[in-house]
Amino acid sequence: MRQTVLGLALILTTALAALALADTGIASATAILVLWGLGYGAVPVTFQTWILKSAPDDTEAASSLYVSAFNLSIALGALLGGFAVNALSTTSVLWLGAALAALTLLVAAGRRTAETR
Repeated sequence: MRQTVLGLALILTTALAALALADTGIASATAILVLWGLGYGAVPVTFQTWILKSAPDDTEAASSLYVSAFNLSIALGALLGGFAVNALSTTSVLWLGAALAALTLLVAAGRRTAETR
């Protein structure tokens, strides 16, 4: 699961930074958004699988924790993204998203569990 999370974080970081840097042509934006969509589309499934594997005897509690955390992250992302657009620019949201995805990449790469020791 760790390799999948690392791959998704890399895809999302690349796509968000590329969208912030690229011209606004239809072809380039479409290609980048397809890349982002493929990466982000796998995020819910990956994290839900990871949390269910982490708590095989408490799947209901793990599922509710996952759904709560996922929905809270959506709400906080919308709130903070709105603040960033108002205070900075629309492109700032792309850079903030890329920074958060890169942070995820660093945390997932550096985190060691009993499985990896």
